[in-house]
Amino acid sequence: MPRMSRFSLVKPAATLAAIAGTVAVSAMLLADDPTPQATNGMDLSVSAVSATTGGSPSFTVHTTGVAAGMFGLTMGTTSCNVGNVYVPFQAAMQFNHPYIVQNVYRTTADGRLEHLAASWIKHAFSSASTSQAAVAGPNGQPACGTGSCDGIGGTRMGFNCADTYGAGLNASTYYLGPRSELKSNDIGFTAAGTLPAGRTWLGWNPRGAFFDNYTTVSGQDQRATAGQNDGARTYTTGSTSTPWKFCYLRDDEINTAALGTTGRIFMEAYYVVNGDVAKLNNHAWRRYRVTGTRTFAMDGPHTFGPVLLSWGDQQQLAQPTTGGSVYVSSRVVPAGTNSWRYEYNVYNLDYDKEIAGLQFSTLAVAVKEGVSFRQPRQTTPAVFPAAAYDNQNWVSSLSAAGDQVVFSPVANPVDGQGNALQRNTIRWGTMYTFHYTSNLPPRSTGVVTITGRADRPGDVSEMFANVSVPRSPADVIGAGGTAPDGTVDGDDFITFINAFAAGLPAADIAAGGDIGADGTVDGNDFIMFINWFSLS
Repeated sequence: MPRMSRFSLVKPAATLAAIAGTVAVSAMLLADDPTPQATNGMDLSVSAVSATTGGSPSFTVHTTGVAAGMFGLTMGTTSCNVGNVYVPFQAAMQFNHPYIVQNVYRTTADGRLEHLAASWIKHAFSSASTSQAAVAGPNGQPACGTGSCDGIGGTRMGFNCADTYGAGLNASTYYLGPRSELKSNDIGFTAAGTLPAGRTWLGWNPRGAFFDNYTTVSGQDQRATAGQNDGARTYTTGSTSTPWKFCYLRDDEINTAALGTTGRIFMEAYYVVNGDVAKLNNHAWRRYRVTGTRTFAMDGPHTFGPVLLSWGDQQQLAQPTTGGSVYVSSRVVPAGTNSWRYEYNVYNLDYDKEIAGLQFSTLAVAVKEGVSFRQPRQTTPAVFPAAAYDNQNWVSSLSAAGDQVVFSPVANPVDGQGNALQRNTIRWGTMYTFHYTSNLPPRSTGVVTITGRADRPGDVSEMFANVSVPRSPADVIGAGGTAPDGTVDGDDFITFINAFAAGLPAADIAAGGDIGADGTVDGNDFIMFINWFSLS
């Protein structure tokens, strides 16, 4: 496993532009794009929840057809062309239009970030292309572009133009299809019959898609009896009788007991757009307080990028990125005497091989207990077998040497009728949460190994990112004077002895007989060091 100590820490506010550069793709030009500008500048900026100039958010709670104690939620979304290439908004049975997905997250009473629900794709179909002013105040969003909207609309969005899809329109199931149909990056994909010869592109193929092969009867989706795989729309309902296609939430996930006084809700939107040069401003989110039963009030600014980039002790873009982008955030929380909780969030932006396994480095001598997992609620009906994923929780284990905490989906899952399902991988636009409790304090130079599906094409099967992991109290310094690195050796011994003799903080590793610092260098520190050095 490669060492990751040279990775730079990704801080969300300061370096979003730099991050966006690492996931850039070339733009697809439309026939009538102005040629002096039309080089590589398609750039769609979005708002996670659209807001009026008065700052009022746009979201809708759906209760029709829901299970007891649950509700569906959709949000209005605003997109804006801040680039110099027209953004295609073709009709929903053509491949080249924005694909909108919505996510809802929460922070719990103790600050852990979790993804609660993930919607189906809203297939955009037309742009109103209007001018958009900046929304004033702390909950505002950037203005659209640097000039006036040029008035180009309909099947494309003009320069400096904005378009809002209200919460009600985003709830129309006439335009909602499974996320699994869409490839969210442009690596090695050709949609047969819809793209120019030789064109490799991201996206969605109308032929054989959900809209092509399915219909609805009494609000239930089922395979059509005719017209399959011909690229013509068969699915013709616009009702909201299938609320699980929205962000489908439980009341007890967002009540006072779950959130306390500090927990919050986060509503996020992600527009996947063919050829966009800055994917992270295709993400945006807003934070909310829960003010009553299924009611919310804005509690923070419009923010670009996935939510997890604003959470945790460190955020990392996993390497290499040539197969797509995966972001990892980690946080360590004191959980009592000699106890620390290690929390990890892994977000798949557009890694098409999907994430089929994770291994977090640790120490064999460290206690690992309370291992837990959280996934968002996301549903694909069994009537759509090509896209039906298993929803069972991932399983955890330790490596044979005890130095890796391993998480993986259930192998060979089947539904209630014995039909094979896709494994519960981390798909694009989705975040999973993992955590455990250990008796050892943290270091920030551990590694998570991210493994893609072996049965899915792609040139990158493993990716790596730095995370916080347990360290031995005897691990006081890394090679060359760096931070603790997971290795206990002669450098640590010399450093500790010198620091102990001088009464320096590097030797303060014990609080009485417990692990930790108490501001005093004494015999407890010496005994602690010798005991742990001998174990390493």
